[in-house]
Amino acid sequence: MEVRLIARLRLAVAGGALLTLLAGCGAAGPAGSPAVTGTGQPATPPPAAATPTPSGPSVGVADNATLGKVLVNAAGMTLYVYTQDTPGKGTSTCTGGCATTWPPLVAPSSGTPQAAPGVTGALGAITRADGTKQVTMNGAPLYLYAGDTKAGEASGQAVGSVWFAVTPAGRQVGSAAATTTGTVNVADNAALGKILVNSAGMTLYLYTKDAPGFSKCSGPCATAWPPLGSGANPTAGAGVTGKLAVITRTDGRMQVTINSQPLYRYAADKNPGDATGEGVGTNWFAVKPSGAEVIAAATTGVVAAGATATAGGY
Repeated sequence: MEVRLIARLRLAVAGGALLTLLAGCGAAGPAGSPAVTGTGQPATPPPAAATPTPSGPSVGVADNATLGKVLVNAAGMTLYVYTQDTPGKGTSTCTGGCATTWPPLVAPSSGTPQAAPGVTGALGAITRADGTKQVTMNGAPLYLYAGDTKAGEASGQAVGSVWFAVTPAGRQVGSAAATTTGTVNVADNAALGKILVNSAGMTLYLYTKDAPGFSKCSGPCATAWPPLGSGANPTAGAGVTGKLAVITRTDGRMQVTINSQPLYRYAADKNPGDATGEGVGTNWFAVKPSGAEVIAAATTGVVAAGATATAGGY
């Protein structure tokens, strides 16, 4: 009898000690779950779930000192539309090299582009030929410009009379410029005779490396020799006998041609009547009213060599 009683007492003491230990440490739940205290609450709360990132790029509005309120992307870079695109058609006509100079504003693969306060036009998206989605405003594809290097710049405005910044309502900024035409006139040059000039009287040139209907002058070359831009219908002034037309360059700009040869200005010419580009590199020549190149005796020797040095060798 005494042996059984002692055994029961020992069992009771051991059980009490175990209950005290569990009360002080908390009971473990299922494998991998936090320990539970006597209140039934986790000893350490689980981490909060991550907040989902809103879908779509941010299209906002910025004040430009020259253009007024314009659309910008999330980084404050100016957005543009291309007048060769047809709003609502669902396609972009700017591909290849054009899309390198004018990168499309890419939309997410799913979700709606987000408009910041102040944007009143309707945002949407189209699927480009390469499968990426591009943001649109009122059905017109939106683009950035590689020539803009920081927020607030708008150096792409009116480039080639076909690229324009966009108002918050989705209208082109200064879109009246899209209807202007490139004008080619004739002027009397003391050294070269009658030559072609632009509307400001600046000498125009041909590049002998060009192919008919195609410009081979791009990048730094096009900085030294700016293409003569135009709308769809260039105007021939009195005395111009060659046939004017326009081509679309690989960067998306429109350029005036005469007899299918692209026309350029020269950055080193500062005033009307200057013709310092004549004979540069034996590749660049002023142009006769008929469209033929002017090859003057003055283009040989020192004159041509000095001009070449200022033209980057093109």
